Amino acid sequence: MTTEQQLRQLEARVDDLLRISARLRQENQSLHEREAKLVEERAQLLKKKRCGSQQGRSHYFSSEIPGAGVLSVASCLTLIHSQCGALGHV
Repeated sequence: MTTEQQLRQLEARVDDLLRISARLRQENQSLHEREAKLVEERAQLLKKKRCGSQQGRSHYFSSEIPGAGVLSVASCLTLIHSQCGALGHV
């Protein structure tokens, strides 16, 4: 294989990697947007559940909300902050 062929092969591989990188970046952005929507939806459901509770209980176990065990720490902190703000504790 000549040097020119090796360079073309390397160039093709770099182009492939750039395409893969762009696709992964787009997928990552989409996943972050979806996570933000789900966190907001979860916060709204918790707020609705809290407001609808006739006994005023404030216990929310992750088993009561599907998928609650997969939230990141940042998402949980965002949720806590939003709930505290809604209650006037912030």
